[in-house]
Amino acid sequence: SGKSYTMMGSVDQPGLIPRLCSSLFERTIQHQREEESFTVEVSYMEIYNEK
Repeated sequence: SGKSYTMMGSVDQPGLIPRLCSSLFERTIQHQREEESFTVEVSYMEIYNEK
């Protein structure tokens, strides 16, 4: 198993979600111009014990 760990990770080894967020925000900062703004909305659903 280890699916939750893969998604969230730890402080020393971030999982997919923290790495994706970091990368996304880094890209918005790199490509942002003064006259532009970005809005980011994220959601996810965790299925626990198939419920």
